[in-house]
Amino acid sequence: MKMLLGFFIVIIALSFSFSYAQDNKDGKDVKKAEMTKSTDVKSSGKFVNAVCIVSHEEIDPKFFVEYNGKTYGFCCNTCLSKFKKNPAKYIAKFEKENSKKDKKLN
Repeated sequence: MKMLLGFFIVIIALSFSFSYAQDNKDGKDVKKAEMTKSTDVKSSGKFVNAVCIVSHEEIDPKFFVEYNGKTYGFCCNTCLSKFKKNPAKYIAKFEKENSKKDKKLN
């Protein structure tokens, strides 16, 4: 009985150890991917917005739309879909925020 209990304790300890190692590995990969995304966006210079105009998160270059001759970038497909349903709402908000920034600079 003691031997069986010891065996289960070792198995549980190993499973926690493996799980912790996987969590740390995944966290490092996410940071690397985020850096790549921001570099791609900054180097391309094709978006009129620096952050997603729906969520204000970092832009992922895979999600964009051209609207009235301007290319807008988004962080995800959900934000892109929201924009497509009501582009005027988000562009008005974006332009209002940019005009505030321009006034601060002058």
